[in-house]
Amino acid sequence: MENFSVTVDPARDYIEAELRGFMDPKTVSDFNDEYRMAKARLSADRSRHVTLIDVSGLKIQAQNVVSDFALMLSDPTIQSARLAFVVADAPVKMQLRRLLHDHAEMFDTVDEARSWLLRPFNAQLACDQQTGACVQRATRQL
Repeated sequence: MENFSVTVDPARDYIEAELRGFMDPKTVSDFNDEYRMAKARLSADRSRHVTLIDVSGLKIQAQNVVSDFALMLSDPTIQSARLAFVVADAPVKMQLRRLLHDHAEMFDTVDEARSWLLRPFNAQLACDQQTGACVQRATRQL
């Protein structure tokens, strides 16, 4: 059984992935490649895509795997406007909490995560006063 799967819904600019078991750096690299291929199938305005990553079947990971995954998540060329994680295991939740950005949330179920992701949102530009660097952040409409 593979450690991950990635599906894409281009009509909704939506990517859904599932990570399972124990991963190694090669598996993270393969997942990164698969995710990039899925992202390439989205509409022309790719900065507004949303991603659900189900890690409810994932075990606590080695630090080098966590570091590789953190690098992937921080890559601005593939960042989602919204990123939802489905997490079941408390130690995995603690590992993941260290990796989350402002545009990411954790959920207990796929349905909760999907509902949040597909809810309309407004994008806001947030700029760092010292560096002048700006990033687009999604805000939820309630």
